[in-house]
Amino acid sequence: MTGEFAVRSIIGETILVPIKSGVGELESILTLNETGAEILRVLQARGTVEDAAEALAAKFDISPEQALADVVEYVEILESAGVIASASAGAGSTP
Repeated sequence: MTGEFAVRSIIGETILVPIKSGVGELESILTLNETGAEILRVLQARGTVEDAAEALAAKFDISPEQALADVVEYVEILESAGVIASASAGAGSTP
């Protein structure tokens, strides 16, 4: 994570709250579905994209190929939102 968001679980919902912005940025709160929360959980534990795909395939009974495609797409969304650092940002980057 980039440090610009805090992860919170509230009544079974996982949300990402911007912490570097002012109160006016509350429209930037992101709510994650179960799939998104699982991907983020694995990445926060320093798992790889492949680890996250494996977890999704097992948890949701989908093919490994579909899981990997879903994770790659979701990671791109998280990167564009500034939630995680881009893997291309260099070695030592932390998801």
